Amino acid sequence: MRFISMFALAALAAATVHAQEHKHASPGATCVDQEKRFGFRGFKHCEYHQLYQTAFKGWNCHCYAGQCRPTEFRVAPVTDKNPTGLEVYLNGLWFPIPEAAMRKERAHMPGQLLQWMAHGCANDPVLSDDKKTIITPPHIECVWINTGS
Repeated sequence: MRFISMFALAALAAATVHAQEHKHASPGATCVDQEKRFGFRGFKHCEYHQLYQTAFKGWNCHCYAGQCRPTEFRVAPVTDKNPTGLEVYLNGLWFPIPEAAMRKERAHMPGQLLQWMAHGCANDPVLSDDKKTIITPPHIECVWINTGS
């Protein structure tokens, strides 16, 4: 019985998070950006949600609620784990940009989004309890980098 109660509480918590993440998808609902940290999931997402729907859909990116956010990228050494030689800043950490996720085309990028160095669409990494070790890196669906051309 105790297991069922813990399971029920976990399911309720997951449903609540799911509902909060999709709050802006409901007709008439108001989306409010609550994340203030640059590069973190939810940062400026509500403000740019409709623009992301246009831009990322044009590149066949399949992002989920709150995953798209302004961020930055940097050049890194090319390695087996980072064949693009580029990294994206997500949730306070740097991650290699997968080749399949990289976008550079400006054609689908609305002007309001061009002010940022990059935009990323990814889930959150799974971190250890002390937040110092990456257990599972994020799945990076798309990263648009502003090459200026």
